[in-house]
Amino acid sequence: MDKALSLAEQPERGRVVPEQDDPAVREIVDRSYRIIYEVVHEPTAVFVLRFWHGARGTPQIEEV
Repeated sequence: MDKALSLAEQPERGRVVPEQDDPAVREIVDRSYRIIYEVVHEPTAVFVLRFWHGARGTPQIEEV
């Protein structure tokens, strides 16, 4: 949760999710978990799309 909450300060610090190829959809990795989120600029917001454990394979990310 701390990693996800830290996105309020630096939302674009994560890398672009390779499966999406959309600069707004990013991820940070914390141990075995991928936190996949979307950065919106107007108004400024971060939406967490998935918390995903690496043992579960690749997550399906629906269009928002």
